[in-house]
Amino acid sequence: MINISFLPFLFHLGLIILGWWVLKKANGEFIKKWVGMILLSIGAFSILPVIIAIPVALIALYVISKSKKQSKSELIINEPIIVSTPFYNQHTHHILDEWERKTLKEETK
Repeated sequence: MINISFLPFLFHLGLIILGWWVLKKANGEFIKKWVGMILLSIGAFSILPVIIAIPVALIALYVISKSKKQSKSELIINEPIIVSTPFYNQHTHHILDEWERKTLKEETK
């Protein structure tokens, strides 16, 4: 016969396995990833004593924050930026200058 104190351990082990399975089957879906992580962490932290669980949680947070900082630094683009300036038609520019000179001459007369 199975000892009753062994059943909670099997339940928490089942949570860990279920969380791992959901996490692997998430295929990039945000909600499924979080559900898998929550099930996995509930199962793991219920088996681990609190003395071990706190340092493991702190190390996990540190690793996650390091990976986020590295992914932000990878967003910098090292490609040259090509900027083009507008090309003004010189012929129309001269026509406008001539028109302005003519109007100034007429005003001064």
